[in-house]
Amino acid sequence: MAKSVCAAIASAALVFAAGLAVHAQAPRAGAAAPLTMLPVQGNVSVLMSSSGNAAVQTGKDGVLLIDSMSDELAPTISAQLRMLSPLPLRYIINTSADPDHTGGNAALTVRGVTVIAHENVVNRMARPTPGRQP
Repeated sequence: MAKSVCAAIASAALVFAAGLAVHAQAPRAGAAAPLTMLPVQGNVSVLMSSSGNAAVQTGKDGVLLIDSMSDELAPTISAQLRMLSPLPLRYIINTSADPDHTGGNAALTVRGVTVIAHENVVNRMARPTPGRQP
């Protein structure tokens, strides 16, 4: 799965770069943004909403999600992941400690999902800045 993880990260970087070019305004507070799933290549897909993007890779061991987006989108993300694969979500890679990258972690990690992040993301989440906590 190591090669698959590297491929997913490379694909996600391209997806996020493309997503930045078309990033729309965030929805009003309390409103869940619609979520669209698009295939990227092979077993890599992107979940897109007006509040951000997340990449997904499916494999024989389960599902890898890059960024869990917001808590409000977690149920929709779960449903989309089940449409992609009957296998469980195994890993979430957080690319930032910002809530639009980590907000769905709590809801999506109830079944033993491993969360992976850079040490600086972990440090920032452990000592959140008031008003910016995930």
